[in-house]
Amino acid sequence: HVRDIARLLVKSFDPDFRNIRAAAEQADVAIVCVSTPSSEGMDRANLSLAPVDDAMIAAVAAAQARTVVVMHNPGAVLMPWIGNVAAVVAAFYPGQEMGHSLADVLFGDVNPSGRLPLTFPRLE
Repeated sequence: HVRDIARLLVKSFDPDFRNIRAAAEQADVAIVCVSTPSSEGMDRANLSLAPVDDAMIAAVAAAQARTVVVMHNPGAVLMPWIGNVAAVVAAFYPGQEMGHSLADVLFGDVNPSGRLPLTFPRLE
């Protein structure tokens, strides 16, 4: 999977997120996109993101107060970093027009006024 390769690259080349933090410090806004693996034939073992994803979000949020986390997830996700980010977009699995719709939301062209059909717990 591309996501697994990206995580491996992050851990291999930037295990303490030094480059990622430096980029976040220089940016006006940091956008971190993460996902949870899921399919009809595979259940999630828990509600957590991958540990490297939580660590990356925490590192970026520590470097940039204006951090937006975009989550592609099938349902509820634990967010231990929620108090340290400016916003969270629960994008779920929006399909092939995800890029356009996400850009519309992030740039303020569309108000994400939908209501969540579920609760995101603090603990599992």
